[in-house]
Amino acid sequence: MFWTYLLIGFAAFALLLLFSFLRATAKVPTYDTSELLAGLKSDVQAMIATVETHFAPLSLAELSARPSENSWSVGECLQHLNLYGDYYLPAIKAALQAEGQPQPTFKGSALGEYFANLMRPRDEDGQPKSKMPTFKDKNPTLLKIEVSETTVSDFLAQQQLFLDYLSQAESKNIARPKIKITISRFIRLSLGDTFRFNIYHNMRHVQQAMRALAAITKK
Repeated sequence: MFWTYLLIGFAAFALLLLFSFLRATAKVPTYDTSELLAGLKSDVQAMIATVETHFAPLSLAELSARPSENSWSVGECLQHLNLYGDYYLPAIKAALQAEGQPQPTFKGSALGEYFANLMRPRDEDGQPKSKMPTFKDKNPTLLKIEVSETTVSDFLAQQQLFLDYLSQAESKNIARPKIKITISRFIRLSLGDTFRFNIYHNMRHVQQAMRALAAITKK
């Protein structure tokens, strides 16, 4: 009798998880693929313009200056993004080699939608919607990676690659290739969700770098 109740309990729990997953998946919006990729391109181009205008002219000392002891400098914000780009850009390049015809619409996973929305800064003020801890292997201060003369140019080169890969993605099915994420190698996101997650994450920290620049300028 005990094992019968236990099995019933496990079955009920599994059904509850399945129901929750299906509900979450049902709430994932469907995007026009062309509009989605064009919007992401526009976001990347806007970041390039911001970095070229505000960060590229800075001296190494200005790039390295922290607003406070526990805050990242402009350069550290970009170093953080470069570390992520070093992982995701080769993964995206590999995913683009997969076969698959482009589809007019794109619907990602519930998890992909969650991560993308978590990363995207608020439209009204550029502030993050929620704070997230930074993993040690992507934290430039813990890794003691010094801001260098190439930090800005490396970031801009990565953004050009994002633009190139977004163009390539126009002829691919961005829902099919799956990419392991850095948070957990057991979780995979589609190419479309990976683009969104990364580009919104970049936007989040470019805005952070802008706030850092404003803070050091006031000193």
